Amino acid sequence: MERAGSGGKGTAVTDEPDHDTEQAGSALLAAEAHLATASDFSQRVASAGRLMRMRSGASLAAAAIAEVVAAVDNVRAEIERQAALVDLTRVATERLELVTAGDEELVDDLGAALEELQRDVARLTARLDQLTARQDGRGS
Repeated sequence: MERAGSGGKGTAVTDEPDHDTEQAGSALLAAEAHLATASDFSQRVASAGRLMRMRSGASLAAAAIAEVVAAVDNVRAEIERQAALVDLTRVATERLELVTAGDEELVDDLGAALEELQRDVARLTARLDQLTARQDGRGS
């Protein structure tokens, strides 16, 4: 399906999710997976006996922290990517507004020229009628 008024040219509109949406979902799913792993490490430490918690607690805590850091990095990267897309969209919108303003000015100029041509046609038609009447008056 194409956008209305595109005349067969332009951006196709589909019901499929776009690449940006899939990429955002992927980054957030990765962050969620890291947080789930960190939670799992935390549950292991909590369920282990006291002696086991002391020995493996530090390594599990370090692993959990690494998972949380990875999750935060994924979310931060996604936020930065979204901000870049917003900036790109803003720039594209500004350029489109400039192009559209130029088109509006061109349409106004063409409209004024058309009105002037219509006045000239009316003037020349009246002049032709006068000349034809004068010619008919001489020929009779």
